[in-house]
Amino acid sequence: MDCIFQGVRERFAGEPRVLIHKGTSADILPAFPNGYFDWVYIDGNHSCEFVLADLRMCLAKTKPGGRIAGDDSAEAGKMIEVLNL
Repeated sequence: MDCIFQGVRERFAGEPRVLIHKGTSADILPAFPNGYFDWVYIDGNHSCEFVLADLRMCLAKTKPGGRIAGDDSAEAGKMIEVLNL
């Protein structure tokens, strides 16, 4: 997993608009004001309760019209299941 993270860091090293943070949403997101992010990418725990918690936290931190994306977000209909909770 660390080699994937390092690859992402290397890929965006020359892009000043991209800031990469490693940690749980609960640990990282409180440091940012609501409406801060244009775009958030989540690669977290895939269980419904964690996905829902990540989405709720990210919704508050993302600007109106911003985007939230996630790893395996369409996997086996899990996203639809979570969004219907």
